[in-house]
Amino acid sequence: MPQLEPPRYDLYGLPRSPYSVRELDPLQHDTDQKLLLELEGFIELNNIEDALLAAVTSQKPAFYLIIGTGNSGRTSLANYIMYRYRELRAKQPGQEDLRKRFVAYRPERQELNFAHEELLQYTLLWLRNEMDDPLNIEFSDQGLESQLAKLSEGEISNIYDLQLIATRIGKAFSGKPAGFGIHYDGVKSKELLSWVPKAFQKVQTVVVLTVDDYTHGATAQLSTADLGQFRQLGGVVIELSHLTARQIAVLAEARWNGTPPSPFDLDGVTAAFKEARHAVGQALMVLDGLLRLRLRDYSDAAPWTGAEETLKLDKAWLAGAIAAADLWLSVSKQVWERHDG
Repeated sequence: MPQLEPPRYDLYGLPRSPYSVRELDPLQHDTDQKLLLELEGFIELNNIEDALLAAVTSQKPAFYLIIGTGNSGRTSLANYIMYRYRELRAKQPGQEDLRKRFVAYRPERQELNFAHEELLQYTLLWLRNEMDDPLNIEFSDQGLESQLAKLSEGEISNIYDLQLIATRIGKAFSGKPAGFGIHYDGVKSKELLSWVPKAFQKVQTVVVLTVDDYTHGATAQLSTADLGQFRQLGGVVIELSHLTARQIAVLAEARWNGTPPSPFDLDGVTAAFKEARHAVGQALMVLDGLLRLRLRDYSDAAPWTGAEETLKLDKAWLAGAIAAADLWLSVSKQVWERHDG
């Protein structure tokens, strides 16, 4: 079977698709912070910034819980919050070197299968190790060393002792150009939502938790009461929903980094997606598919913007392409259901 030629993104002045779906992590790639977009109210970045700044200036912890549908950018937003916390801390007097001396505990998802007590134990031991290398923080609290030894043997598991250890670790960080954050991505045990704010309530740090939205035995099932308790303990709850058609149009425009202007007709995008329910990741995949489809049909066109008639994704073309895609998905689903049955 002959292989399809790769899309000619260069016709649009693009090195690659601007709608690729990947996890954004400004802690690792500073430029990723520019790709996280408010999208007319989808994410209220100003509110997040204000809450982080209030926590940093008062030297108090910041706790966030991010919930929402799959592919809605929960992990990317969590990474962004960690990044902005680090940047705001680094702007405080005497903290200029914190950007180079900030550690983030982000356990693998399989580690979140641990019971909440065990996970907090592991977190505190990890932080203690990071103080030695790479942070090189001098540590002379012999009482804490004794507690950590007991912790490593599994002899300490109640919330009050864990809180004491966390507080003493926090004091070792305080006053130094060093800091840490914690990100539990895909929380399995909802007890963690109450234990985390209690354990770190006297520590200058940021802790972000995300919870998957699908239902099975290994996913935390949160009630309104659970969310209310998290808020009462000082936490902020952020819910990421599906995008509106207008937000998808803004996404198409804002992500465009090729030859201006964007070839997407914004009114056409809004009209084509008016019946759709897409999370941000799904919307990006559809936009990428539309761009690929247009380039497949006009791979030998003149470069944009000298080929407005062929490379522009106008309202009529978008409506037809989306309708064809919806029909294909509907038929595929019916075929699969008959086969599966």
